Amino acid sequence: MYVSWLIVSTGVWLAGIGAIRYTLKALLSYHAWIYEPRNKPSLLTKIWMVVILHFISDCICIHDNLSANVNRLSCDIILNSLCDKSN
Repeated sequence: MYVSWLIVSTGVWLAGIGAIRYTLKALLSYHAWIYEPRNKPSLLTKIWMVVILHFISDCICIHDNLSANVNRLSCDIILNSLCDKSN
């Protein structure tokens, strides 16, 4: 039973990764915004900008959380080494 759950969850995970990759590929290949007037973007370009900003903000949040965890871990290591030397 656990093997079937493992196979299904792996398949769902891989399908999600594939969907994200395809979505990003489609979003990053959109170049119609280059040919539009500077002050009047089309509705499609506005939607594209919102979706791109959403993906970028998610990446920034993940990066900030990872760097905060690394900084916290390095501080813990330094503090532990200082406490060990004082004893």
